[in-house]
Amino acid sequence: MKSDDIDNEELTRLLRKFGKAGDRSREALAAHRKFYDHIARVLDRQALQATNYNEDLAVAAVQDAWLRILRKAETYDPARATVKTWVKDITYKCAIDVLRKHYKHNRNTSLSNEDAASADADGDATAGRTSASHWLEPVSDPDETACDLPSPEDRAYGSQLERVMRDCLNMLPTGDGPNYRLAMELTLEDELSYADMTVRLQEQTPPGVLINAEQVRGWVRAATQRMRRCVSAKLGWARPKRGGMATDQKETRA
Repeated sequence: MKSDDIDNEELTRLLRKFGKAGDRSREALAAHRKFYDHIARVLDRQALQATNYNEDLAVAAVQDAWLRILRKAETYDPARATVKTWVKDITYKCAIDVLRKHYKHNRNTSLSNEDAASADADGDATAGRTSASHWLEPVSDPDETACDLPSPEDRAYGSQLERVMRDCLNMLPTGDGPNYRLAMELTLEDELSYADMTVRLQEQTPPGVLINAEQVRGWVRAATQRMRRCVSAKLGWARPKRGGMATDQKETRA
């Protein structure tokens, strides 16, 4: 039996133990803690990737994902997917939902602020502004908001968001300069360290040019910044900066 199979059997056992409805025994709590220790990094990584490395949104996505895992633990079917695949799928869906709300909120807030400024140029420009954290606050009842099924309009917006993110990823620079696209793609691979990423990126680097892990970290940061600007611009709520959004003077090239 493969070690992955053993690991999945253990995760399944723990999930079954703490997933029983109404069970608040010491054994169930211990199983939940052990399950968390096994799987937390998987959820954190998936949430960061899906939210384009926005830590605040990733935290919100993981929170929603854990609530949904608690709600759906009894429905897990090992014949359909491993536990890790199952929780990653939940986390991804929650992250996309959080990200969609984030961009939708910013778009609506921008429009509201413009309307307020036009109505009263002398008024407080921030008077009608809504805090983006209002939907990030924890909830006491998991059934209230944990990755609720989106409306048809929101599903369409979520699909648009995913397409935009794919388009922006494909627009990242590659070739002889900093390979931002490959760097970002490699961050999507599970359990891949910066040292591993450096090896992979070095293989695509012109002969005689050496890179290190710190440079790769810089590429990922720069790629993330470009992705955020690109997604914001394509969704139409961010004002383009003077001179365009394709470059950033603060980015450091290797």
